[in-house]
Amino acid sequence: MKLSLKSKTSPPMKTIIALLLSTAAVFAQENAIVLDPGYKAGEYSFSGTVETEMGAFKTTHTFTGKTKHDSFECSWVNDMGVMKTQGKVKVDKQGGTMAMDGMAEQKFTDPAMAIASATGVSGGSVHLMYALWTGEQSSVLPTQNVKITKLEDKTEVSGDNGSKARHSVVTIVAGMVVSVKSEFDPSLEKKPAEEPEMSEQQIKDALKAMGKPETQEEIDKLKEMMKRAQNSMANLKDKITTTTKVTVTGLPK
Repeated sequence: MKLSLKSKTSPPMKTIIALLLSTAAVFAQENAIVLDPGYKAGEYSFSGTVETEMGAFKTTHTFTGKTKHDSFECSWVNDMGVMKTQGKVKVDKQGGTMAMDGMAEQKFTDPAMAIASATGVSGGSVHLMYALWTGEQSSVLPTQNVKITKLEDKTEVSGDNGSKARHSVVTIVAGMVVSVKSEFDPSLEKKPAEEPEMSEQQIKDALKAMGKPETQEEIDKLKEMMKRAQNSMANLKDKITTTTKVTVTGLPK
């Protein structure tokens, strides 16, 4: 006796497959995170705060900025309790500048280098807002072990950024990022046996991008700065928790 897969009461296999694919597509669409397209190369203003805690050390950054289709600028004030520092970065297609209290304005031929120079001193606010403006969604949202939680009026995207040591939760309302909470746990960070060193040519390229002369003095200064930064990261023991809150006005619709 032959068994038939066909049945008068069962739908054809093609129909079942089509239904499954359709359901999967809808599910994927519902769970895809799409930030407001008006961020990218749009004209708007923004402001916010960055609260950072590392053990007993706490600091607060406030930041403001504005964008045009072809330029981005952001200024910030860092309140460390006993003193305040402030700075500003501005970039366009030709390059950028960054200035801080007590420091001569630095000029860069590469906009990305100007943004990088302002990222740490601005509490990460410059990096976040520039990534939104350039449309680099992967620089805003976590990329590994991603979990999406949809609530009544907001969506939370949580996950890791490069490693389990770097975890973040991004809160989105109507396609707009309203807060980012990040945690860095140095005890979970895998450290290489030996830190890779930049070649002489890479160092010269970095100096050129910063608008500085490729002299031996400047090369030595950059090497020393990088060495201090690596030592600081290697000696970290306390968790670093950063909470950024953002308000954007005038976003194109």
